[in-house]
Amino acid sequence: MAEIEFEHTLRQALHNGINLFLGAGFSVLAKDAKGQQIPTGNQLCIELQEAFGMTYLNNLSLPQLITVLESQKKSELYAFLKSRFTVCDFNERYYHLDGENITIKSIFTTNIDDLVQKIFLPSHRKYINDITLHGPSYNDRDCIDFVPLHGQISNDESPLIFSNLWC
Repeated sequence: MAEIEFEHTLRQALHNGINLFLGAGFSVLAKDAKGQQIPTGNQLCIELQEAFGMTYLNNLSLPQLITVLESQKKSELYAFLKSRFTVCDFNERYYHLDGENITIKSIFTTNIDDLVQKIFLPSHRKYINDITLHGPSYNDRDCIDFVPLHGQISNDESPLIFSNLWC
């Protein structure tokens, strides 16, 4: 096993509390209702082009394609995204985030899927507080503040953002 540089400092931080910053790579071990892996940006762009018969727009970036689809087929687009990013199965290793050896204060994510909520749903130790719905928590040791920077498919009031504004 490899030696961890500053292992004591790492263990102390994990005990005292950390903030997690998650991106598309976080959800690679999660699947939707059809058993398909949750897509990252490039794969999503291809899937949208195919699903909406717009393969001729293959020169557009994901934010550009989303803009076109929102202007022409917004409800169909959001139904597709909700279906595609609702997590139905995931690797049990994600449950280590709820372990006794780690204290998470906040989770910031650019993902629109609901994986984080599903990870902590069965927890008896922690719960997820979506700050866009309830505001930040104060002095609640059982709470993990959740900050969906690009929106969240499980929140119908949350706009889904596909631009690079937050990145």
